[in-house]
Amino acid sequence: MITVNKGLIADIVKTQLGVDTPSEPLLNLTIDEVEQEIKNFCNIKEVPRELTYTFANIVVDLFRYRQEFINATKKPVEGEEEDDDITINEGNMNSIRVGDTTITFGSGSDTMVYNKNMRSHQANLDDVILNYKAQLKKFRRMVW
Repeated sequence: MITVNKGLIADIVKTQLGVDTPSEPLLNLTIDEVEQEIKNFCNIKEVPRELTYTFANIVVDLFRYRQEFINATKKPVEGEEEDDDITINEGNMNSIRVGDTTITFGSGSDTMVYNKNMRSHQANLDDVILNYKAQLKKFRRMVW
């Protein structure tokens, strides 16, 4: 079986992302992560060449999904100019407790989204993979 070329995947991703292209180490890490997820979903040892563009599109979607999350959770500090580099990422903290006083940040579904993304395994990769379920099912193998 002819397998997918990761260099070609990287080139396709760079072309599709344009100016938003991530650093090489982050790009390679994400390609490896998506490759492993495809292998796990399909129960295969190597990703076939026929999945090249599906593979690249999953990587692009994952980058865009993560970038949207980062942009949504970064808010400027009150009283500061928007051009300043100081930001607060409210997604990293739910509350502060000092003595008998507790201050809670976020509420409802926002807090749930932030907590969900604090784990090392990000559920959003699973969501992105499931968007390509129809293409991946054609290469899925049964496990004994």
